[in-house]
Formats: sequence, structure tokens, C-alpha cells
Amino acid sequence: EFEIVSGSVADRDLLMGDGFQKFYNVGIYENVAVFYIFNGSEDVGYNYNLTVEFGTVEITHKEITLKPEDEIKSYDGNPLFATELTEDSKSSVITINVVNQIAVTFGGSQTNVGVSNSYISSVFIYNPYGEDVTTNYIITLLEGKLEVVLSTIFVESFDASKEYDGTPLECPDYEVSGDIENCHVEVLMTGSQTEIGVSDNTFEVYVYDDYGNDISSNYSIVCKYGELIVTKYNLTITSLDAKKEYDGSPLKCEAYEQIGLRDGDYLDVTFTGYQTIIGESLNTFEVKVYDSYGNLKSSDYDIHYNYGKLKVYYKEITIKTHSDSKVYDGLPLVNYSYYCEGLIEGHRLDVNIT
Repeated sequence: EFEIVSGSVADRDLLMGDGFQKFYNVGIYENVAVFYIFNGSEDVGYNYNLTVEFGTVEITHKEITLKPEDEIKSYDGNPLFATELTEDSKSSVITINVVNQIAVTFGGSQTNVGVSNSYISSVFIYNPYGEDVTTNYIITLLEGKLEVVLSTIFVESFDASKEYDGTPLECPDYEVSGDIENCHVEVLMTGSQTEIGVSDNTFEVYVYDDYGNDISSNYSIVCKYGELIVTKYNLTITSLDAKKEYDGSPLKCEAYEQIGLRDGDYLDVTFTGYQTIIGESLNTFEVKVYDSYGNLKSSDYDIHYNYGKLKVYYKEITIKTHSDSKVYDGLPLVNYSYYCEGLIEGHRLDVNIT
């Protein structure tokens, strides 16, 4: 563009400028051009005394702000770096109809769980022709964020059970899952159950890298404990059956059988059942269990009672009346004598002979 600051050209003449330069980079430039005056197609510039004052053209710096994209990942033992600029940063180097290319070098890294900053250590901007135009920009560099969060490991111990035997119940079996690549998981079992009851199959977990360094703090360790169950001994005691004819004395039977008594323990069986009269009842008893030192250990057993039967049945007795004879005398012949076999001593038999 130009303007006539003094004087004028004739009505039919036309002042034209040519050779204007294009400027792309930051700086102040003299806006040099060549001017011609034409009347139609005829150059009539020789009729004018032209004095040309060249103006200046100034291109100022473009201000841009560049920032690394924030990055986040779960811990995997490898460093986390910034790899991209934010979208706003990328678009800030685009000018009208010109897409400049930006090349940056990022600094900063984060390996363990935590947060640190990433930054831009170098910046180069190129126009579409590959020319470095970085100096045309005033660049503000911001820091990004690098965040490594806890990885998760799941550890589950198994269940185990047994009858009480005075020795500890332990179960070393477990299962590990989750983010277990690039690490070594060590599980130290601590659970133990000796007495009758239930407890957790506890453990401790440690995580190491390939160099033996403890990296447990980089993991969220989710523990699920199995159960250690020590149950009572199953002890079955069966009293035996007995029977007899009624004899007026109690029927007792102190014989029994047992299944499940631990080696070294012994039984104290007290029989409470008896049957005296005709009929049937259970051969009941009470049981206590002791160890070899005389300590009561009944609570270590789940005792099952099977009662036999005591049966008293009828006693058979035989009664026989005596024979008798006489010569007829007109009076009744009566003989009150009899014989009894099987009557229990001390019992009395009343017989009415008719």
C-alpha cells in the first residue's frame, strides 16, 4: 500500500507501485517499491518529478505458551515421561493459512508412586518449508504433571481344617493376582491355629524389583484371609445291651465300645442306667476324657452317645399240686400241698387250692 502525500497526477494518469517485498520474520523492514505513472499503456513518468519516501514494515513476536500434557499411570517399574504438548500448545503455533511445526524436548520423569513436574527443555519451530522460525516467538514454558499411582495386587490365602491333635494347623497355600508383571511378590505366611477354634490364615506381603529392592510402597495390596479351623475330635461311645430274667435285682451293664479316642487319652465312664422290674430302659452313662497327665480334656471332643438297652423279662416258675387218695368216708378229699420251682429266694407264693 502507498499514498501520495503531496502533489497529484493528471486526471487521466495512473500512479502504480511494483516490487513490494513480502516479510515473514520478526523485524523492521524498509518497504521498498518501484513506482510508475501511465496514461493508458504509455509510461508518462518522465513528465513528473517523483520523490519517494519508503515506509517501514514491522513484524512483532507472537507470544505463545507451551505446556506438556499431564500424564498419569499405575506403577509398573518404568519411568513415566511427558510425550505430548497440550492441544492448546500445538494450536498456538498456527498462524493464518500457515501451519508451523513444533519440535520439543521434554524433561522430567517419575518412576515410583508420587507426583513430579515435567518440563520443556528445548523448543524449535519450523515453517512449512522447514526453516527455523523459533525467533519469531516469545515462548512461555509451563510445567506439566507426572503422576504414578498405586498398582493393585490381590493376595488370597486358602482355608484348612483338621481335628484337634495338639499341633499347629498351618496352610501355606495362597493365590496372587493383579498387577504382578515386572515385580516379584513374596508372601510370608503367619497364620496358625493350635487349639480348637477358628482364626484367619494371615500373611505378610513384600514386593521386590529385579534387583531385590523393596518396592512394596508402590502397591495397594488387597488381602483376603482364609480360615484355619481346628475342630473337636469325634468320639463315639456305645454302651452294650444286656438282658435277664427278673430276679429282683437291678440289671446293669458296664461294657462299652468307643471309636475316636486320641492316643494317650483315657475315658472315665460312669454308668447310670439300670433296670430292675419287668421292662426295658436305656443303658445310660456319663463320660469324661483325660489326657495322660490327668488333665480334663472332654472339651476337646464332640462326644456322640449311643445307648444300649437293658431288658428284664418275666421269670418262669412252676407250681405243682400233690396227688392224694383215700377210702370213701363221705367227706371231701382235700390236699393243700404243692410244689413250687423257680421262686426267687425271699419271695413268698400264696396259693389257693380250690
